Amino acid sequence: MESKQMHFHCIIIFPFGGLRKKSKGYELFDKLVQLCCDPDRGRSLVVVFDAKSIDAGENREILNGLRPKCRELLRAWSVDTCQGWLTAWGCIFDRDLQGSEANHRIILLPGDLEQVSDETKFFRNLDAFISSQTTDFLIGDFESINRVSSKELIDTYGVYPLTANWFPEAWQAIASLKLKKVRSEFLNINVPTLRRLLKSRAFAYEQTLNMLIVNWSWCLREAKYNIIGAGDLWRQHVGAFDIGTIDDNPDARHYRGAIDQIERTERMLRMLWRELNDWNPNQGIDVFKRLAADYELLDGRSTRIRDAARIAIWAQLSTISN
Repeated sequence: MESKQMHFHCIIIFPFGGLRKKSKGYELFDKLVQLCCDPDRGRSLVVVFDAKSIDAGENREILNGLRPKCRELLRAWSVDTCQGWLTAWGCIFDRDLQGSEANHRIILLPGDLEQVSDETKFFRNLDAFISSQTTDFLIGDFESINRVSSKELIDTYGVYPLTANWFPEAWQAIASLKLKKVRSEFLNINVPTLRRLLKSRAFAYEQTLNMLIVNWSWCLREAKYNIIGAGDLWRQHVGAFDIGTIDDNPDARHYRGAIDQIERTERMLRMLWRELNDWNPNQGIDVFKRLAADYELLDGRSTRIRDAARIAIWAQLSTISN
């Protein structure tokens, strides 16, 4: 390939629960693979699978069948899904970048699709999403087929208000994108932006939301804390791309799974707040005390939001199950 050609490094995260060959999920996964294996259009594929799931069901046979199609088949020991992302991103950084990094984009795709409302439209949109270069950080947005699932309730009662509590200005910027899925696993990022993002604290969970907040923090600093200027930069660097209506793996769509996700999201937001505010005694006693007071206020609100989310989700999931 010529050095000026754009390289699209596609990553598919193999479902932790695996796949069965005679299933809709496998059919959709196979179409994802075909879409990503297109060297004539500068596309190559890395598939990441968790070491703990390879021997379940038909997984080993399916994965072995992928070897001739993949640039790399990565075996990872992951704490959570996002750690598989980090493994694949690191692999591409270490082995696959040639020429100017500005000519490389990394596309992340979840492999656990269960249902697509309009397959022709979805894969046409996804094909365009993979090749898009409209912004440095592009999120593939979608609607859920099941709008009363626990994943929807988690976002509505947990993720959205918690993010608005800890990072109100960042939340306004995120909301301006009109994203339906702020935790989307469809990502298209140019390599210089991703490399810069990964210099900040990475998480083995809720990495999309983390990167959105960090992106806003950059824009704010570059605009010298002028909100209007930061908003202009934000719109230049971050965007959303509608890919359709889908349903993903139904695992953990129950009360305990919902609470697990809300608590880990809150933990990420707390840690990221401390990180971005560089909260430590070396800042000076007055700044340290002010941040401590701010943290106490946000912590109290966060606890009340989490409690309210738990009650609301319990009530609604109980109604749905009945």
